[in-house]
Amino acid sequence: MMRNLTNVPVILVNGDRDTEVTPDMAKSLYHRMVVAGVPASFQLFRYGVHIQPNTESIMIPLLVKHRASLATRIDYTFASEDRSSDDWLKIQTRRDRLLPMKLIARRIKTNIYVQSSNIESFCINFDRLDYSLGQAVKVAWNGRGTMIHADIGCVPLKTRH
Repeated sequence: MMRNLTNVPVILVNGDRDTEVTPDMAKSLYHRMVVAGVPASFQLFRYGVHIQPNTESIMIPLLVKHRASLATRIDYTFASEDRSSDDWLKIQTRRDRLLPMKLIARRIKTNIYVQSSNIESFCINFDRLDYSLGQAVKVAWNGRGTMIHADIGCVPLKTRH
């Protein structure tokens, strides 16, 4: 299985007080991954337990910090839109503040595919992408397609009612 992960960056996160997956178990997996050639990193959180509340507030900055190259896929599920502020796609507004949001985005050449729930608007931050200014980009959001042009900064998209 580890041979299949040699091109996939992996971040292992463990709490020092986790009794289900002990720190030694996580460190052992990390060392096996490194030996197998998997680009892995390990982070041990002080006072961390197995099921940590508000994990997204820890994980999103950690993912951004350890990102080796610009992600071609973003997959978020969290309660607050301000968690995705440092990537090529930013959530601007959501429909219902009581419900969590889900966002999956993938870039393939000049196509961007987005699946979301409970998100009313987002923007594509072209400053973080490698498109030419004015280049046509097809965006498919929850099955509906639109054509936009690469611009400076964040180009907003909203759901159509």
